[in-house]
Amino acid sequence: MKTVIKILGFIGIVAILIGLVIYSIQKKWGIVSLIPIICGAVLLVACLSFNWQAFVRGMLSRRTRIGANVTVMTITAIAIWAMVNYLNSRHYYRFDWTKSRKYSISPKTKEILGQLEDTLYITTFYLPGD
Repeated sequence: MKTVIKILGFIGIVAILIGLVIYSIQKKWGIVSLIPIICGAVLLVACLSFNWQAFVRGMLSRRTRIGANVTVMTITAIAIWAMVNYLNSRHYYRFDWTKSRKYSISPKTKEILGQLEDTLYITTFYLPGD
């Protein structure tokens, strides 16, 4: 009986994942994506209700706590990486770290460019390798 309950729990998780995959493909909540999710949730709840004590024992074990900690840290690192990339893509700025400010525009040039009313076209000529 315990084996059947474990198999039902596994089938429930797989059904939920299938429903989520169908939703991600269709981009809408339809009957096709909701049926596997609902059936999977029912199977998962049935599995947990029949095998509640083993579930609680498993959740309190040291191995589960360490695994949960690793999962939380991994998700946190991915979230931080994603936020830094998002901010970097939205707020790009280049700094001139040279002593002579070789690659910076002078304040006078900025003032002149700010007073322009028409579109300014700039043509540059350079030799390859320069």
